Order: sequence, then structure tokens, then C-alpha cells
Amino acid sequence: MSELATVEDSRNVIVIGDPDLGVLAPSWRLKETLEILGYGVFYFSAHTWPLLFQGGAAHLAFLRNLINRWDVKALVLADGVQVDAEQSDVLDNLSVVVYALDQQQCRCSLDSLNTTADLVICASDMEHEGRFSSNLLLPLAPDAKLRSTVLANDIALSRGYLCLQEFTPERLACLQGLADSNDTVVRCLGDSWPEEIKIRPDYSSLAYAMGFSNLLIYFDEGDGEPAPLQRYLMMCGSIIGDASVLVLSRDDMGYRVECGGPISYGAFLERYNCEAEDAAFEQFVASAFDSLFDGEASFNHCRIATLFGYVGKGNFGDEYILSTIAKRLNLRCPGTILLAVGEDPWHTLVHRGIYSIGLEDSFALDRALEASSIALVMAGLLFDQGVRWTMGKGELVSTQMHSDLPGIASFCQVALLNDTPVFFYGIGAGPLDLRDGKLLVRYMGSLGVRFLARDEMTAKAVLAAGVSPDQVARRADVAFTATSEPSAYADQWLIDHGVDYRTEKLIVVSLRDYENVVPGFDKTVACALDSLGKRYQDARFLFCILDQDDIVPSQAVIDAMELSDRTLIFNPGDDIDAIAGMLVRCYGGLSMRYHCSLILARSGVPCVGLGYLPKVVSLYRECGLGNHILRMDADSDEIFRHLVDLFEGREFLLSRIEKGVGALSDLANESEDEVVACLEAGTSAAQLLSHGSELYQRNITGNSEQIDYLRWHAWVLETELQETTSQLEEKNRYLEKKTSEADALRAEVDELRNSTSFKIGSKLTYLPGKLKALIQK
Repeated sequence: MSELATVEDSRNVIVIGDPDLGVLAPSWRLKETLEILGYGVFYFSAHTWPLLFQGGAAHLAFLRNLINRWDVKALVLADGVQVDAEQSDVLDNLSVVVYALDQQQCRCSLDSLNTTADLVICASDMEHEGRFSSNLLLPLAPDAKLRSTVLANDIALSRGYLCLQEFTPERLACLQGLADSNDTVVRCLGDSWPEEIKIRPDYSSLAYAMGFSNLLIYFDEGDGEPAPLQRYLMMCGSIIGDASVLVLSRDDMGYRVECGGPISYGAFLERYNCEAEDAAFEQFVASAFDSLFDGEASFNHCRIATLFGYVGKGNFGDEYILSTIAKRLNLRCPGTILLAVGEDPWHTLVHRGIYSIGLEDSFALDRALEASSIALVMAGLLFDQGVRWTMGKGELVSTQMHSDLPGIASFCQVALLNDTPVFFYGIGAGPLDLRDGKLLVRYMGSLGVRFLARDEMTAKAVLAAGVSPDQVARRADVAFTATSEPSAYADQWLIDHGVDYRTEKLIVVSLRDYENVVPGFDKTVACALDSLGKRYQDARFLFCILDQDDIVPSQAVIDAMELSDRTLIFNPGDDIDAIAGMLVRCYGGLSMRYHCSLILARSGVPCVGLGYLPKVVSLYRECGLGNHILRMDADSDEIFRHLVDLFEGREFLLSRIEKGVGALSDLANESEDEVVACLEAGTSAAQLLSHGSELYQRNITGNSEQIDYLRWHAWVLETELQETTSQLEEKNRYLEKKTSEADALRAEVDELRNSTSFKIGSKLTYLPGKLKALIQK
């Protein structure tokens, strides 16, 4: 593919729905139809993204980075969803589509907009009010593929009756009577029905209920034909479960069976040609959305690459690699959307503009890998010590999956079951010493995983674990495929702080708090920087915060410096582009952090390194800066001398860096070429997804249910603990009160014993007591 191709050559759409009907929701039908046509679809609902729907309306500002990254051109509001009208600037460059079953849903979405809709698709007629440019009517119908849908575990539900209307006591009594008289079960759609008969509003529960229904019950209240939603649902039930419709009309005596009722559903369904309607709907959607996109009708069909990593936690290196892969894959293979599997999907969505899911959501993970042409595992995740609990094979069946070795193995398993090739892309390893850890790496190798190691040490560690040599290649860090681009934010920040990087020499300092930082480290670094600042009057020190934990060690060094007035702290938070853009503007550096050192070297900026981990030492040696990586216990004079070399021996250092970085960039590009070749050889997401071919009975995994139970149980225990603590506090207060009263009584007794009257009384009773004792003897 041409390197000049861009994201503009693809068609990406956001669909926001409220799919209480699961896969039967009109928004889901539209999503799948667009995917079949080759569109990239980002689908959001309150069920999966509750933080997006604060206050009941979708806050489009949270989607700003996603819209910009993937050049999204159209926004679809479906199922009556509302948006936050204050975010009108997000809508400026978007075509807005309202997609609804009835006028009420349509009005709900339209009224939340402070702009006109470019396209309105509604199953019932709408009055023209000049609110939208076109009014396209379509009798929305269920997906014809539902007729051939395979229901997994088809013995899970018994046949029964289905009601698709809201709860009333009279309806419940009638349904219970029907069930009892016919010895069958009843299921109902709606939040207000009793729990034992209510259908959960999730991915496939309603479709399952329809598949096991003999009869669809409709209560005719005498107010005309059913609403479009009811009509639509009855069509779905008739198609999926081949169910008959029983109309119950109401009179003074209650509900009764309507013989030959006013609505002839049978005749309607006989006229409904599933295959023809499905083709007509697809053609209509293709034509309607073609009109929203400029240019030729042809475009790059969507491909999906699913990436697994320690993302969403704000770690600069991982976030930078994630963003780099997203950019590069779409550049090299236009139409490719990167979907992330990480620790915090909300953070990844909002800050990186990348749609993400959690590893514990096994259903969503399976769907993602089913649609993916390739699966990637990124960054330094291959280690078996140092995080969470254990890293052994026993954790492979853990109820809480994370980005550790068992989590990675689970990811690879699901990818294998979807015939999706897996690449460990620029992966780093170490330590990898435990037997169980090595077994897990060997197991992943047996699944056919390809290991593209970022350094020689990683390649050796993977081979030592027992992976076949033909599956392991020594490559380089993915960040070497990125380009150093200036940042407008960084440039403006420098102007605001009175810094001219062209006349002043910015020395970036990147430190972190780690277990092998020696006592007095802050004073050692401060002394070295002071010496450098006194020698070079045009030097200024920029403490760059790659992680918020870096603030403490950075501030400690600044507080210990004599030249603290020549220091600055650059902390743009989650703006990784601003950090990378700032590093490009620097003259030299002193760095502990791996990816700060890498970006500096890649940008031709010499740096002195502090080798807090072997990976940093290895990086400096391969970049041509092996003589400028120091031990963590280096003294201030040694640090100062090496910093002076950044000024005095600059030409020699730059030539070494150019050679070393050039070799590493070639290795990184070899990795990228291999990944892109696999991606291009795969098929598009539309061809990979088996839309409607199989429905799972549940989309809530057993693991998730167990976690929810444990959380509930923990809440119960915490409540009981609070109650017990309250009782103990009350008993302690009572005990303190009684102790105080006892102390007062003791004081009163002591005072009485010391009184003159007590002493006289004691003397008077002494002799009679003695006489009595003698007489008794």
C-alpha cells in the first residue's frame, strides 16, 4: 500500500444507540449493515459506556479525540438517544443522522440537537418543520439473517409465551392464568415485570426468548393499531421463533381472545419477503450514506487490528507505542482501525481516541478478535515477577484477568479460536525466571504466536522458555517507527515561559522514583546540574514529567539546586504528543526513563542515561551511547563530566547516534513490514464477522458474575463490619462511662478513708472487734 494513503480514504461512523432490544435493536441492525458495506463503525450505548451518558445524554466532547484520530464524518443518533447540546463544536464537521422507529424517538433525538440533521430515517411519517434537509421514510424490518440464526445451547429455554408490552397488574394476572391453564412459561419484556419472568435487556436475551416462544401475546387496549415498536417486535418474533400472534382485547369482564381481530398479522407476514427486504434495506443504507461522504463511491473497507497491552494507565511509553501503532497501521494499510484491549478502556477512549475493551469482558473480546485481521501484543509485558499476585499457569483460569502472563495467554487462546494471527510486536521480556512463567511463554509459542523482540536479551529469554527459533526474531522497539513532530502546545508553552530553544540550550531531565535509587540521589543530581549550569550560562533545565509519580523526585532535585531559578517543570498530563514534541526541542538530556531516552536519540538529541533497569542499559549501547549510560550510584562529578560531553563532544556523539538509531529503525521497520504484510493478506472486518449466525445466551461471563458477587459479598461484610464497629464503639463508650463512675467512687472512698471521722470510727470499732474474736475462740 502507498505510504501516502491516509485515514481520509476510509469511511468511519459513530453510532450511538440505546439497545434495550440487544441485537434486535434498530441501531444494531444499522451498525451491522454499515459493517457489511465496509464502514468502520464505533458503537456506543449507555450499557457499555455509562460514563459517556452522564445525565442521560451522550456527551460528545468525550469522543473528540476519537473523531479527530479516525476522521469520523458521520454521527448516527438511534433509538431516541439524546446528545449534550453544549458540545455543538464537535458537530461542526459531522453529518448528523437520526434513525428511529417512531416519531417519539425521532423527536427526542432531534430536539437535543442545536443543529439540523442531514438525514432522518424513520418508520413513520414525520411532519416537515424545516428541521432537517431530507425526510427519508423506511418501513424498518428485522434482519433477514435472523431467520437462520443458530441459537447456542438450544435446550437452555423451554417453549412458552412472550409478551412484549409493559407491565400492568391486569396483564400479569391474565398471563399467569394462560400459563397455568396451558402448563407453560411466560416471559415479558420491560423493567417493571417481576424478576422471575422479566427478560434482561442485553445482547441476545430477547432474541433467545423469541426463539423459544410458541405464542406472542398482544393486549389490545382499543386504541388502534400497535405502535411501530410493537409491530417491529412482533415481526421479529414471528421470523425468529415462527411464533403465532394472539390478540387479547379488553372489555368490562377483562381480557378475552380476539377471534379474527382488527389486526391481521398473518396476512402482513405472508407479504413480508425476508431476503428481498434485507437486500432493499442494505441498498437503501448504501445509497443514503453515500450521499453523506464526498468524493468517489469507492473507499477502503474497514480492517480491524486488535492490540493488547498495559494501556489506559497513563504510562508514557505504553501510551506512546499505542498511538504510534494506530497511526502507522492506518498509514500503511488504509482503512485499518486499531481496537485496544487494556486496563482502562475509558481512559484510552478519551485520551487516545481509540476504542477499547477490558480483558475481563470475554464476550466483547471474542467479537473483536472475530472481526480482526491481526492481533498484537505490545510493549514489555513478558515477565513473571514484580506485579500483582503470581504469574503462573494456575492464574490462567483466574476470575480477574490483567495484562500479565496468564492474561496474555488467554488473549492468545481466544485469537487462535478465531483464526486470528498473533504477533508479539516489539515485545520486551525480563525477568523471565520462574518455571510457570516459562511454561506460559512456551504454551503461547505452541499456539503459533510470532515473537518480534525489541532487543537481543528478549529474544534469548523467549528462546530459553522453549519457543521454536523460527517463531522468534530480534527486532527493535516500535517507537523507532514513529517520527519526531513538533507540538504547537509545546511551542506555545515555551513562549509563555520565556524560553527560546534556538538561543538557549534546554537540558531535559527525566527522573523516576524506583527501588534502586540510592540515598542522597536528589542532591547528587542537583550538584551535577548546578556544575553544568555554572559552566554553560545558556543552559536551562527542563524537568519533563512522563508520569505523575515523577513530580516528587524532580521537585526534590530542584529544591536541592543552587540554580533552581533556571529550572522548569513541564507537565502536560496525558498529552503524549506534547511531551514528544517538547523533547524534539531539547539540546541534551539526563534520563532514567526508557522512552524519553529513545525519543531523544531518535530525534538526534544526545543524552546521559541512568541505568535503573537492564533495558535502559541495552538501549543506550545499541543507540551508540554505551559510554554515556551510568550506574545508579554514580557520583555528581561523573554525571557532570558526561553531561559536559553533550556540549564538547557533540559531533562525535551525533554521528554515533545516527548510526545506532539508523540500525534500530531498520529493524523496527522490518517488524512493521511483517505486521503490515499479514494485515494486508487478511480480509476485511465485514468478511470476517459472521453477522447473526450465532447468538450467545449470555453476554455476562461467569467470571464477571462471580466478580459482581464477590463485590456484593465484600459490601455485605463491610456493612457488617461497620455495624460491629459501631456496636463496639457504643460498648466502649458505655465502658468508659462506668469506668469513670467507678473511678469517682474510688476517689470518694479514698477521701472517706483519709477523713478524721473515718479514723475515729475505726478506732472505736477496733477494741470491740478484738474482744468478740477472743470470746469466739
